[in-house]
Amino acid sequence: MRGSDNRAPSARGRGPALPRLARAYPRAGVATVVAALALLGCQNALAVGHARAVESQTGTAKASLEGLACPSATQCSAVDFYGGVVTFNPHAAHVADPITVDHDGPAALNAYFISCPTTTQCTVFDEDGGEATFNPRRPGKTRRVVVDKRSTPQAGVCLTASECVLVDNLGRVVTFSPSSPAHPRRVLLDSALGAQLTVSCPSTSQCSTITEFENALTFNPLTPALATPNPIDHPTPESAIALIGLSCPSVSECVATDVHGRELTFNPHAVGSPPPVAVTSGDPIYALNCISTTSCLATSEGALVTFDPTTPGHVASTKLATSRPGLGQIACPSATQCSVIARPTRELTFDPNAPSPARSAIVSSGRHPREH
Repeated sequence: MRGSDNRAPSARGRGPALPRLARAYPRAGVATVVAALALLGCQNALAVGHARAVESQTGTAKASLEGLACPSATQCSAVDFYGGVVTFNPHAAHVADPITVDHDGPAALNAYFISCPTTTQCTVFDEDGGEATFNPRRPGKTRRVVVDKRSTPQAGVCLTASECVLVDNLGRVVTFSPSSPAHPRRVLLDSALGAQLTVSCPSTSQCSTITEFENALTFNPLTPALATPNPIDHPTPESAIALIGLSCPSVSECVATDVHGRELTFNPHAVGSPPPVAVTSGDPIYALNCISTTSCLATSEGALVTFDPTTPGHVASTKLATSRPGLGQIACPSATQCSVIARPTRELTFDPNAPSPARSAIVSSGRHPREH
């Protein structure tokens, strides 16, 4: 499954993301925005099975890691809030200064997503609609190109080395080739003009999103077109509050999560009225990744939660850590290996089938990439 593990505001974390969240919900009610904002300040750090944790040893403010991609079992790349990237072997992590891949962009890039379709190509997406594509093994000097003007991107993913997909707060989908990003294709996807909160693509010809109005949209990224939103019909009024995450492990199954720690499993071609099923005790889910149709991983309040979306109530939770400031994206190069960001400067690698206490290691110094 390809896609942003969880575009939820929670996947961003902390103060700098607040202006972006406000723009993502231009018509949302005050209660919804307050609930979503609350997610940004209450995240705990994660430590997972036989993992190698990363901590800064400096006493200064750190550039927090935000996005993570692992194109292979021995290579991961993480991007911090300022657009600095560290690439590492999750089985032999060591400290490194983040390298800026955006020499032409602003000093504060506000980067949130990274996608690596191959071990020699990654793309970083920022909140101002820019992208920067580079070779993570030899970053060099990379040119930032704005592909989504006058909007706030909500999620981005590169399905192949020649096909990237981005969704924004104006109901649009933007597709482009990293080799020619100056010529993106921008298409209004949502007839209701709802912000697209996340995107998940189980194949190169099918992607799904959820919107601020709690609708689901499924489209072909090769030929995107205006679509009619499909409401996710909640059975009770209190359920209809803030869907925040989405992961589609197959073309016929998607899993969405809400701020109450529940999941809703549905067929993207016939959404219907999926019943919400609790996977936490009410705590929000901060990251989601379904590695198969019967296995999903989520992070919530310092815990790794695993569940089978086809078997409601079949949930296992492992308490991993209680320290702050937060959790980031989950990347799984295989069914037996996943990595997760533990802000500000840690990553943890584990077997999702057998989480256990973590071991610490250093991956990022947390230094601002423009300061070294």
